[in-house]
Amino acid sequence: MVRPPPTSFSDVYLNFESVQLDGNAERSKTLVTSLTNHMMEDVIVEWCHDDTGVFSITPKSVKITANDSQLFECKFTPPDNDQFYQEILSAGVYWVDTRKSDETDLYATVPIPIRLRLLGYSFPTGRRWIPHIVIPDTVILPPCLIGFATHTTFQLKIKGY
Repeated sequence: MVRPPPTSFSDVYLNFESVQLDGNAERSKTLVTSLTNHMMEDVIVEWCHDDTGVFSITPKSVKITANDSQLFECKFTPPDNDQFYQEILSAGVYWVDTRKSDETDLYATVPIPIRLRLLGYSFPTGRRWIPHIVIPDTVILPPCLIGFATHTTFQLKIKGY
């Protein structure tokens, strides 16, 4: 029998896609994901502080009972136009409430680390990202025998924007 991981997200990553900052368009976008506790004990999830402020997640700290799930609301608020944004939000999963310290404790509980990748961009409608490199449209590989690998090199050209 395959045992599930201690915790799992409903989504591997959240892609907010486009949030536009022009005119009356929306200035933020919200997506929801859930975290499932597969352990037989209650856990406490505490999210680390995000310094950029582009992405946020609520609740910041929550208790999830055994074999239960919790919804997390993630918000994307880009500060500038024409930018890609990505962030990996980190949290610690504590299977006991270690925030209450006791002088008689001689050990420390290390949390289970979890991460959630968030992606988004702020390009206006009709505009897109301009790459800084050019890759050839066609790359011709040399012939080889079946079952053997082949390789070649090609030149990447850097554009000066």
